[in-house]
Amino acid sequence: MKSLTALLVRKRLSMPARRGSTLALCISLAMAGAPVPLYAEDMPTPEEMQEMKKAMQEGMGEMQKAMEELDPETRKQVEQLMAHPPAGSGADDSAQPARDDAKLAAVSTDALDADDLKTYIEALQPKIAAALTAEARERAERVDTELQKAGDYLPNLRAAANGLAAWGAWPEATYLMGKAAQAGGTAQDLNNLAALLSMQHAETAALPILYTLNARYPNNSTLLNNLHFAAASPSQRDTGAHPGGARGSSGRPGIIAQGIARRVQ
Repeated sequence: MKSLTALLVRKRLSMPARRGSTLALCISLAMAGAPVPLYAEDMPTPEEMQEMKKAMQEGMGEMQKAMEELDPETRKQVEQLMAHPPAGSGADDSAQPARDDAKLAAVSTDALDADDLKTYIEALQPKIAAALTAEARERAERVDTELQKAGDYLPNLRAAANGLAAWGAWPEATYLMGKAAQAGGTAQDLNNLAALLSMQHAETAALPILYTLNARYPNNSTLLNNLHFAAASPSQRDTGAHPGGARGSSGRPGIIAQGIARRVQ
């Protein structure tokens, strides 16, 4: 089955400016912005990471072409959405909660076994959903529903989550990546979920995942970077690597309004 992105770009659809069609466009642009790699249980090699980066750059080019083919009113709506994440998407630095170093230090560094990790992820997802604003949760659930209808659910779910994160729609991206971690459970899914949680100041929720992955895949540079970001102090973060290499427009990771950081941890 052709993806929504392929249909949008190749058939040059002109989509009317309605709420439902704008949602469909957002899903397809998310897919275009984050082409889906073939995930395996092992963490990707540096060469594979470079290939993913190249694929994403190519996907961004496709996204720009798709934007140019839209009617002016629809294009304006999407550009506004991308430039100004909806309320509750976490672009407000003033909502940053105070860092609780004692709470972080209390997180066990012991790796979870497979059953405990699965139980942890399943218990975490409802907390993520509850932490979102009603509007962000509705958006995320609608995207999830549309993806289920489209087929190839899990690969497209991963792509949509990555694409929304690239836009700065952190709450919706975290919700969808949590669903991917539940359904797929690959190391890459789990690592991406932990990175999104860390970037939204829910480090205590991310650390059990990262400690477990680090025990399974020692000396993996991506995991070590994410561990550093989750466990380091703010001053250390400023000089260190950031999860997935992703930063907000201000040069640092996006920040969710207090919800996920306070309710998930």
